Amino acid sequence: MVWDNESIKILHQNYNFEFDLWGFGRRAGFHNGYCITKNKKQQIIINKEGQTFIFSENIRILECNKHFIFRTNEYKYGLINIDGTVINQPIYNEYQAISDYITGVNNVYFRIGLDESGKGVVDTDGIILIKCQYRKILESITDYFIAENMNRRYGIIDINNNPIVPFIYLNIFALSDKFFTAKAYNKLWGLYDYENNTIIQPQYQSLYFYDEYGIAKLNNKWGIIDRNDKSVTGFIFDDMAIDVFGIYYHNKKGHYRDRQGNIEHLRHYNNTKNVYVKVNNKWTTYSLITGKPISLTYSDTPIVKYSYSPQELIPTCVNKLWGFANTDGKMVIPPIFDEVRVFKDDRAMCCINNKWGIVDKTGKQLPLQPPTIIKLKSI
Repeated sequence: MVWDNESIKILHQNYNFEFDLWGFGRRAGFHNGYCITKNKKQQIIINKEGQTFIFSENIRILECNKHFIFRTNEYKYGLINIDGTVINQPIYNEYQAISDYITGVNNVYFRIGLDESGKGVVDTDGIILIKCQYRKILESITDYFIAENMNRRYGIIDINNNPIVPFIYLNIFALSDKFFTAKAYNKLWGLYDYENNTIIQPQYQSLYFYDEYGIAKLNNKWGIIDRNDKSVTGFIFDDMAIDVFGIYYHNKKGHYRDRQGNIEHLRHYNNTKNVYVKVNNKWTTYSLITGKPISLTYSDTPIVKYSYSPQELIPTCVNKLWGFANTDGKMVIPPIFDEVRVFKDDRAMCCINNKWGIVDKTGKQLPLQPPTIIKLKSI
């Protein structure tokens, strides 16, 4: 079906969008049943049923998990629930969800920070698990955390602050709940297990593993090796990129780098267990499971596509307007929006004429109830 300007104009009249979208990434839309947005500089909290909430005090709600992280005008962070009960007083200089390095996202633990004492960990109820005492608390691996102590050495601790891996490394990169790579005193990377047994001696400039095979950098050349440290391809490649891991760090030059310092070519968590090999400025795909090429088609840069379940709707652009199609390519919600965000919790944020609103999976706008004013209450 072709949507002409007149039909699009008629469809536009069915929407009364009123919000200025706030936030980015997963916060730009619904997350854990709530959407955080704003209207005329006033912050609005919306749940899936269309109930709206406004906090009376001058605080900013940053993120929803089981409760809400909030920030004061003095840039102090705390935890609050939807009825206004303050769970953690705003005394922290940092309050941020901790990502799981294996699955990409962790909704269980939060990193807290105090300038005078360091970083610690709380759970979703705000209960302190690890007191603020570390220079850094990085990713989690199930119930373990990669941490850097005040002597700038890395180790791994559990939720009770017991050392699982001693603080003797210059850096640590989690691979699974069984293995990790670490940068040793000689500034080279090796492979270890969580009983701190050395699987591969520290001898590589970079080292990543998945299952029985991994990629390694030696003398500025890349290759695939197995768990016994035997070369599968030889160190003949100019560059390699891996899409098993989904954590990236933005540096001052505009590049995304991983924990081992390599520029990442992949921007989305995909977990296809492939590697991309670069020779003479051309890329091809290798299987990280078998260590063999699986594609003869070269491209300028590695290409990663999101994978969708059959029930999902995919943002689709037609003639510079956006709608949603199913996985068969059939348009379910017509392309009448200027911008859209992906569906989360069966709701999507859509934009018409620089104003945002919420639609369900039939394309109907979510009707909103008058806002409830929430006053802060101390526990």
